[in-house]
Amino acid sequence: MKNYLILVLFVFFVSCSSEHQIIEGKVVNANDDPVEDVLVQVMGTDLFEYTNEDGYFKIDTKSRGEELIFNKEGYEFQRASINQVKEVLLSKKD
Repeated sequence: MKNYLILVLFVFFVSCSSEHQIIEGKVVNANDDPVEDVLVQVMGTDLFEYTNEDGYFKIDTKSRGEELIFNKEGYEFQRASINQVKEVLLSKKD
């Protein structure tokens, strides 16, 4: 019984950990300055984070979605493939 319980717990933790995909990156403006408080959201989900004062973000996509969206008032809306996100350039709206 004890071995069975350990096996069940192991399978549970392995299956839970495989559902996480952590994406990290940085959002900058045209002058290469970090942009704070940018909404970073997994497209089509309720999963989101905001960039910190250095423009960095870290989001757990939970292996859902294929794109991230980046949105901040006064800047152009951006989309990027989850597999290609490292640094995102936000442009000011005209």
